[in-house]
Amino acid sequence: MERATLFILTMHVLIFDFSSGEEMKVHRRSVNVSVGQPILLQTSYTLSNHFLSYVIEWTMGNKTIIDYYADNSSIDRQGFPTWSTGETTIYPNYNGRVEFYPLNASLLLKNIQLEDAGTYTICFSNVRKEIQLWVKEIPSYLGGQVGRRWNITILALRTVLCFVPIASLAFITRY
Repeated sequence: MERATLFILTMHVLIFDFSSGEEMKVHRRSVNVSVGQPILLQTSYTLSNHFLSYVIEWTMGNKTIIDYYADNSSIDRQGFPTWSTGETTIYPNYNGRVEFYPLNASLLLKNIQLEDAGTYTICFSNVRKEIQLWVKEIPSYLGGQVGRRWNITILALRTVLCFVPIASLAFITRY
């Protein structure tokens, strides 16, 4: 009888360990950005307890962007990390173009290009979430200037008669 009781107790502990309660949240499943602009793929995660180690990985298609290997972490009462030590590996295609934020697992992509459009996947503790990134070109009437903001003011003049065509002036200024 004692062996059966010990066996059931051990199984209960193992089941409890496998249902650890880590959660990953993607704040927006689809984002739009213009060529040349940065975009933050915003996420957050919670831990059920203080981990000694865990891994977070960002990929786009079959290309790995970053791996983060956490050595140690601390959490607040809701399970959000308050600090974490670890090593971030940024893969060559993204070196100099990304920043990773380990406390919330968000990824900042800089200088977006058309080929950056696609599905980005974040993996954390058997949880996998996706964000769709849509990239659009800057309109040619703005000169295709990448990374600048434009202000377009259109002034329409109309006479009292409805049959007179509308005259429009467009002022394009950079700020």
